[in-house]
Amino acid sequence: MQLYPDKLAAHLKQTLAPVYLVAGDEILLKNEACDAIRDAAKKQGFIERETFTYDHQSDWMAWLDSCNAMSLFASQRLIELRLPSSKIGAVGSDAVHRFCENPPPDTVLLIVASRIEGSPKWVKSATQVGAYIPIWPLDYEQLPNWLTRRAKALHLKLGKDAATLLAERVEGNLMAAAQELEKLALLLPKDSAVSRETIGKAVADSARFSAYNALDHAIDGDAAGACRGLRHLREEGNEPAAVVGAFAAQLRNLAQLKAFESRGQLSSGFKAVRVNRKRQGAIQACVGRLSSQQLEGFVRLAAEADVCSKSVEKESAWLLLEGVLLGIAGVVLPTQRFHLEVKGLG
Repeated sequence: MQLYPDKLAAHLKQTLAPVYLVAGDEILLKNEACDAIRDAAKKQGFIERETFTYDHQSDWMAWLDSCNAMSLFASQRLIELRLPSSKIGAVGSDAVHRFCENPPPDTVLLIVASRIEGSPKWVKSATQVGAYIPIWPLDYEQLPNWLTRRAKALHLKLGKDAATLLAERVEGNLMAAAQELEKLALLLPKDSAVSRETIGKAVADSARFSAYNALDHAIDGDAAGACRGLRHLREEGNEPAAVVGAFAAQLRNLAQLKAFESRGQLSSGFKAVRVNRKRQGAIQACVGRLSSQQLEGFVRLAAEADVCSKSVEKESAWLLLEGVLLGIAGVVLPTQRFHLEVKGLG
């Protein structure tokens, strides 16, 4: 079965599955889900804990033999299998599949993995016999509600405006969000109402933007958010060349999707470039408002930014990247055309 993180606690109060797969890239949510499973297992007598970190080159038969061996120190044990990648090879996949076919009665297997890519056989086996908890990053619309629920658990009353401001301050960094709420819980009396003004005074701007976060804002038509994201990348000491790489990949995807749209096959395009279902609406709107010529222009701006990033003109590289974001967001500046014409790219 598949469980979402907010349903995990209720599930663990009722039963304990022989296998749990917790997979995703959001570290805080993944760690908290694993902690909940560990605590539930411990309460039910699974005291002994063994941890393995395996990949496609590991000795999977040795791991399977260890799982099937009798516990030395306790009647019940929790085995943790940590996977840096979901691609564990045919031997690894077969080993996990064989475990799931006949899990030992004295064992709970907790598999902790990064984001699952594709539909591996071992994932299907784990889902059939146990529970798969996919951990998805929270988008901007989900974050205020998540903050409100977390504040309530800390005996704080977070108003809607305060939650919105806090979401802006910590966007992309749930760990920072959790820490800020914990600090407020220490500073304020129990059951205090947290206002927007309190958040403004007490919470640092700890948003952790990646290049993809900034691009997502641009695709959503949020020019200010996109530029703020780029500023954070710069202030954190990132090289513009690294940002260009991420931009180029997304621009290629957008250009490819535009070609699919022109043929009336955008749904096929989403499958071809593996667009998350939650993002399809925003990306469809973005592709619809941009022409092929505009996308080609943004690709050229990114290419010029790449050249500048590898020279003494790094300042120009950041300006060009900002122009790309503004253009994708639907804000076309005269300086974008100027750069293209001066460099002979227009």
